[in-house]
Amino acid sequence: MTWLTQLFGAKDLVKEVFEGADNLFTSKGEKKELENKFEQIISDRLFKAEEIHAKDRASAREMNSSVQDSENASWLAKNTAYLIDIVLIGCILS
Repeated sequence: MTWLTQLFGAKDLVKEVFEGADNLFTSKGEKKELENKFEQIISDRLFKAEEIHAKDRASAREMNSSVQDSENASWLAKNTAYLIDIVLIGCILS
């Protein structure tokens, strides 16, 4: 459960939820079942968030490659990312 509290940065909130579960459920099995269900929900949400992030990255790469392949795109549109990289490296090295 430590990764759970690190994920949300709300150690007190998670602690209160599970303390409340102690008051609701009489057996440790019921509490463990709730904890497992809660962790499964969070795991599913993290997986979905990662899928969305991967799709977003793929979309950005596709857009960048279409700009690079376009005959109508300006020199600046094709080279802005490279210019930013050069400026950043120059600032870091100086």
